[in-house]
Amino acid sequence: MPRVPYYTQQPVTPTNQPYTIIPEPNCSGPIVGPTSTIVAPGPTPPPIVVGPTIPTLPPPFPPPPIYTTRWYVQADALVLTRDARIGNQPLVLLDNNAPTQSNVLLSTADFEFPFEVGPRILIGYNIDPYAAIEASYFGIYNWHDSHTILGNNNLNLPGDLGLVGNLDFFDADKAVATYDSMVNNAELNYVHSFAGNPNLAWLIGFRYFELADKFNLTFTDNQTGSSAYKISTYNNLFGGQIGGRVGHACSKWSYDLTGKAGVYGNYIHSSQIVQDFSGFTERNATTTGNQLSFLGELGLNGSYEFSPNWSLRGGYQVYWVEGLALAPNQLDFTDTPTSGTTLNKTGGMFMHGAHAGLMARW
Repeated sequence: MPRVPYYTQQPVTPTNQPYTIIPEPNCSGPIVGPTSTIVAPGPTPPPIVVGPTIPTLPPPFPPPPIYTTRWYVQADALVLTRDARIGNQPLVLLDNNAPTQSNVLLSTADFEFPFEVGPRILIGYNIDPYAAIEASYFGIYNWHDSHTILGNNNLNLPGDLGLVGNLDFFDADKAVATYDSMVNNAELNYVHSFAGNPNLAWLIGFRYFELADKFNLTFTDNQTGSSAYKISTYNNLFGGQIGGRVGHACSKWSYDLTGKAGVYGNYIHSSQIVQDFSGFTERNATTTGNQLSFLGELGLNGSYEFSPNWSLRGGYQVYWVEGLALAPNQLDFTDTPTSGTTLNKTGGMFMHGAHAGLMARW
C-alpha cells in the first residue's frame, strides 16, 4: 500500500496508475528521500511505439587492391646507318703506283653504309614508384659496302707494297674492295625520378660497346691469280655512364627524351694479313692497345597505350663515338719488317636511325 503523507494522515485510495516524484520548492534536483518528495498518482504515459525492424546489412566487401606494374619489356626493330669516317686514302690507281689527281680510281672516301635492321631489347623492373633498374641490348650485324674496279692489266695498289714481285698488286685486271662492320651494345642502368618532379629522372649505369671492322682488298691478274690484303679490328669499350630523362604522359600517349654519355676504356685488337697468289703469307701482323673513348647517346621515344598492358613504340636514336681503331685507318702500304704494326686509334663514327616496336607491362 502506498505511503501516507505526514500532513494528512489519510490513506490514499489505491490506483493502478504509476506514481511520479514531485520535487519540493527550492529543490535543486530530484533527490529521492523520506522528507523531500510527495508521492502522488501521475499521468498514464503514452504507449511505447516500436518502429519497424531495420535489417542489418552485411559488411561491405574490402576494396580491390591497387594494381601496380613492376616489370616492363620493350622489343624494337632498330634501323641504323653509320658514317665511315675513314678519310680519303687512295686504294686503286691507274697505270701507276703513285697517287695523282687523275689516276685514283677508288679511295676510302667512296665507302658508305646503308641502313640496316637489328634488334633492341630492354627489360626493366620498378623498385618503387621513383626508381627502376633497366638492362638493354642492341646490335647491328651486317653493315656492308663493296666496290669492284675492272681494268686491263693496269690496276695498281699504292706504295711499295704494290711493287712486291710475287704479289698481284701491280698491273692487275680487277680490284675488289669490301668493308664490313658490326656493333653490339649492352647496358645496365639505375634510373631514379626527382621527388619534386616525377617527369624528370637521372640515371647511372654501366655500358659495354663492341665495334668489329673488316676491310679487304683483293687484286686479280688473269694470268697469275689473286693477292689479298686483309685487316680486322676489334674495339671493346666498357665503363660507367651517366644521363638523364625527361618525359610526359597525356591520356594514352607518352614521350621521353633520354641522353647518356661516358668515357670508356677501349681494349683494341688489330690484325693484318697479306697473301700472294699461291696463298703464301707475306705479312701477318697483330697489334693490341688501349684507348680512352667517348660515347654519347640521345634518343626520342614515343608510345601509345592500346591496352592496359601493351603499348606501341617508336622513336629516333643518335650515337656518337670517338677514339676507335677503324680497319681502313690501319692500311699500311709500306714494305718493311714493322709494316702494319702501328695502331691508329683516332677514328670515330656517327650512327643514327629510327626504331619501332612494342612494350609490355605486368
